[in-house]
Amino acid sequence: MQLEGNQPIWDVQPTKAFGQKFWLGLALLTVTAIAIASLFWLGAHPFSTNWDEGRYVNRAYRDVAAFRQGGVLELLKAVIGEDRTRPPAYRLLVLPVTLLLGAKPLLLRLVGLACMGLSVWLTFLMAKRIAGPTAGAFAVVFLTLCPIVVAPSLRFYVDYPYYLAIAATLYFLLASWDQDEPSRNWIGLGVSLGLGALAKPPFFFLMAPVGLLTLGLVWFKWIAAPRLSSLVKACILGTLIALPWWIFNVKPGLAKALRSSGYVRHSLGARGSPEAIGNWFYTFVQTLLGPALTLLFVAIVATVALRLVQKRLQLERFQLTAIALFLTASLPTLITSIFATNQNPRLIAPALLPLAIAIGALAALTGWTTSRWLAAAATVLFCFQLAVMVSPTPGEPRYQAGDSASKSNVLLWGNPSVVMRRSEQWDWSKLREVTIAQNIRVPSIGYLGNGGGLAAPQLAFPWVEANEPIEVRWLWRFEDNLPNGGNENTPPNWTQVMASVNASNVVVTALNVSGSAADKQDIDNRYNAELIERMRQRPEFLGPVELKLGRFNPARVLVFLRKSESSIVTSDNPKPKYLEALY
Repeated sequence: MQLEGNQPIWDVQPTKAFGQKFWLGLALLTVTAIAIASLFWLGAHPFSTNWDEGRYVNRAYRDVAAFRQGGVLELLKAVIGEDRTRPPAYRLLVLPVTLLLGAKPLLLRLVGLACMGLSVWLTFLMAKRIAGPTAGAFAVVFLTLCPIVVAPSLRFYVDYPYYLAIAATLYFLLASWDQDEPSRNWIGLGVSLGLGALAKPPFFFLMAPVGLLTLGLVWFKWIAAPRLSSLVKACILGTLIALPWWIFNVKPGLAKALRSSGYVRHSLGARGSPEAIGNWFYTFVQTLLGPALTLLFVAIVATVALRLVQKRLQLERFQLTAIALFLTASLPTLITSIFATNQNPRLIAPALLPLAIAIGALAALTGWTTSRWLAAAATVLFCFQLAVMVSPTPGEPRYQAGDSASKSNVLLWGNPSVVMRRSEQWDWSKLREVTIAQNIRVPSIGYLGNGGGLAAPQLAFPWVEANEPIEVRWLWRFEDNLPNGGNENTPPNWTQVMASVNASNVVVTALNVSGSAADKQDIDNRYNAELIERMRQRPEFLGPVELKLGRFNPARVLVFLRKSESSIVTSDNPKPKYLEALY
């Protein structure tokens, strides 16, 4: 963007109220407020909050146990040979901490947050290089106020190395973009590519358009660097880093990625239907950006479009190609997700990082950080969304409920009003105490229901923590009916359910737990009461023993215990379907 005298607009002296110090201060305030609220949230959640986090926490415990039992060799076997469907970056990055201090959920989450903090810092540096410090600050505020970026980052997921890999890859590309290349820059790029390949398979899809754009710009000499030789060396280094895991696990790893893409539980409607598309845009507004950021996003895009029509937006070649780089890293993932089957917004949230960089640069280049009225409007929207995300206290009922929009059946992750919402915490060590009292040495647990703390990895956690054997089988979920022509309203095949009961020595279900309607957990809980009645008629089981689990609305968890191990029907003993998901 040029003004009279060929002076870039972001170099113009800003208004006194909205100078560079103001935007840097706002970025620092935003990050600090989110960080403090996050620490309070972490302190209130000693256990995992859902199936996915429970699985990853359990895996971290198992890795530490493998190291203590057999040293480095046993750990390497576990990293390569266990959980073969998920690349191990999320496990590898926490190992220095867990091997030294132990695998505690709090420590695991803190490592994830630290990596997210590094990703945010790289975001600042990239936007700063394009359009100055105010662009960097704007990008940081925009990214850290996206609900779908913050809420999952509070949990120990596989996402944190994915964010870091994306940020680092783009950073090292931009570091040598169209200028004399640092001699060893390709090493950082190669390590970042290797980390991405070990983070999540979608990294390949997200980075493919970036690679094609970069090669095209280099081939047609639109940019002087990175040189083709450096890109080749970086790709070779990244391949060498990722190869030891992928060479053994390419088939299960890719199969899991394809299977995840077809996960119907998180579909927003029939694929490509107007309903699904409409729900996606509603999710974009409420969950990905939040209403306030959406207004700002639309306003900035409209400003850019207006300047283009008026031919008042003139970008230098470096700025134009750099912004194109970040849009290429973001838009394909966002657009294709509109027509996907699995539309869990957490899966596409990392694409918001390069989008935030592009928005920060465009905001600075179109006057949103210097014009008094535009800067004031952006500040109000930023502060409003920040206040909604962090201001409520744990004692307020609204803090648990969120606003009315967050209760929509299509919002899996709610909106800004529920980002810091406290989740139910179920202490399943009480179940372990019950099984010990009944002298059940190796529990084989069958359970029915979903939501809250009722999930296989969370059930197994006390035994995983103690490094003891455990089996958990999900007796039924609504997807079990779909291959046979059923639907969400089809009841379970009770013959199959009770066959799994026959293979269990502990049966668990819960009353007064509905679960998330957006995750269709309410469907999984429809038949809990019927299972209880059927179990009461089984003389080989004791109970039910009732446990009260939860903090806000304690659930009645009913436990049936087999009187004798010899009464297990081994002929009907199916392998637990979801045993591999415990860790």
